Amino acid sequence: MVRQRGTAASKHEAREVDKNIEEEVKVKTANKHLSRIPTKPGVSLRQRCFTFAKYALLLSILPPFLNFAALHKEGQQLKPQTGELYDIGFGQKMYLGCLGQGAPTVILDAPTGMSSDVWLQVQLKLAKYTKVCVYDRAGLGFSERPYRNESAQEGTDNDNPTQLFSKGSERWQHYTVERMADDLHRLVTGSSDQPRPFILVGAEMGALVSRFYANMFQGEVSDLVLIEPLVETIFMEDDGIWTQFWFGHLIPWQQSLQLAAATGLTRFALLLGLMEQPLAGANQTMEQIARQITRYYSPYRVTNK
Repeated sequence: MVRQRGTAASKHEAREVDKNIEEEVKVKTANKHLSRIPTKPGVSLRQRCFTFAKYALLLSILPPFLNFAALHKEGQQLKPQTGELYDIGFGQKMYLGCLGQGAPTVILDAPTGMSSDVWLQVQLKLAKYTKVCVYDRAGLGFSERPYRNESAQEGTDNDNPTQLFSKGSERWQHYTVERMADDLHRLVTGSSDQPRPFILVGAEMGALVSRFYANMFQGEVSDLVLIEPLVETIFMEDDGIWTQFWFGHLIPWQQSLQLAAATGLTRFALLLGLMEQPLAGANQTMEQIARQITRYYSPYRVTNK
């Protein structure tokens, strides 16, 4: 009896030993297989920086590219049907749109930094009585920016109607009031040949251009209507407060708008409702609002006066 119990105990111990040996073999086999699986090394700081740089480069290039492609298409679709682009010399084209018939011809000049769209409702009402024209100053709306002419050749005599350019005008600096007034003169006389005399209606910068036009071409203007006009001595008044505002606030703000438009951020901001539309109101058409928004998308037109 004692021997049988001893034999059973030995067999039990033997089974336990075999079981332990089998488990050790399984563990060793599993470790062996795991050791054959290649492990992914840790991502280094250099690789992380490289990945970040790739995505940053993509985000910096893609929005401006998409914005430029959209601007080209939108410029063709949103061009006003009532106006036309006229060549005023050296291949530079400016937009002029006229409605109505009769004399005298009323010419509406837009406020500072704005296009002819602001006059739409006024033009429609006045066109019932006489001919009314709106235009975009160089670099605004659908008018092209002025081309540089380094020629020292004198301009032609303005008294000769067969000549297009006023004397010395091709040597004026860009975006001066004299240049703006002469651009308008070439547009409404030499290029489109509108009936004279003119009634000039200008607001802010447009009022200053109208005054200079009346002084430079007195025989062509019968009346002036000036709305909140700017004066040429504005930077000399009020102890330089306008100088501080212009160069300390307005120009930096316009430059930031230009940078945002160039990078495509303005388009995304307007689409997401982070910026207000530049022109809105109950009397504005959807096409008119769309043209103004597109102007904000363009870095070449958002800051020009």
